[in-house]
Amino acid sequence: MFTSAVGKAGAGKSILVVDDSGDNCFLLQVLLEAEGYHVETANNGFVALNKIRANPPDLVLLDVMMPYMNGFEVTRQIRQTSGLAHLPICW
Repeated sequence: MFTSAVGKAGAGKSILVVDDSGDNCFLLQVLLEAEGYHVETANNGFVALNKIRANPPDLVLLDVMMPYMNGFEVTRQIRQTSGLAHLPICW
């Protein structure tokens, strides 16, 4: 059972998994959904930022090493966005 910054396992909380590896996204999605979380995925930083701005998740699991926009830049942009500055992000 997972215990995380978003509370005890599942409880209808949402997590955005951001990774350019489809295998990593799939694995995390399957494991987290089995614990009751609603999981969205994004395969790059641009898609992640669009999803976060449209519907902020309770937690972002973010790969640091991605092409085009790395995880550090995604984090910087999130932290500079009003209303999202305190969004939990795990690298």
